[in-house]
Amino acid sequence: MIRAGIFDFGGVMTTNPREGLYRYEHSLGVPRGALYRLIVGEDGNGLWQQLERREISAKRFWREINRRAREELGVRITLRGVARSFAGSFGSRPAMIALVREVRRKVRTVLLTNNVAEFDSLWRPIIPVQELFDRVIDSSAVGLRKPDPRIFRLALEAALVAPPEAFFVDDTLENVLAAERLGIRSIHFSDERESATIEQIRGLVFGGTQSLEATPKG
Repeated sequence: MIRAGIFDFGGVMTTNPREGLYRYEHSLGVPRGALYRLIVGEDGNGLWQQLERREISAKRFWREINRRAREELGVRITLRGVARSFAGSFGSRPAMIALVREVRRKVRTVLLTNNVAEFDSLWRPIIPVQELFDRVIDSSAVGLRKPDPRIFRLALEAALVAPPEAFFVDDTLENVLAAERLGIRSIHFSDERESATIEQIRGLVFGGTQSLEATPKG
């Protein structure tokens, strides 16, 4: 029996924030994806991941990223420019907001997000967080980030459920697979499958034959 739903923020409750950063790259005249890779990294434990766990300060992060942007890309970036690029690309998904409102009438809801403490005032107003979620597990507040299994356990504890009693929705396959390994029913969200995802979740929570699967993006 499902007793809780765990939802990612960026890319699930909102549109994908990468597009704004890609536009910022274009304004700087750098190749698409170059600045994103520099900021977010590719090894899963770079400066961005440390920032999301609040292991380093935003000041140190931006100082290092600015240095690397100058040396590797030949451009100067600003905190304001990057923050605005992310914030400008975030848009709420009305259908997902309506779904969570519906689901919350039946089960507990938890927002599980990898985020930066300094961006708190930017992302929270995008959706009515307090109306939708019983608890928020923010990587920068707990010092852990997806796909670390410990942060999923915190979400389960917050919802007062065991893994088989929860479902999890995320647009990052790595996170979905990590949750599945803990026994949480999980779904890989994509823009193309939004309506199908919504129907699957309704079936899971309110009854029906639909099941959730970790389906990679096509």
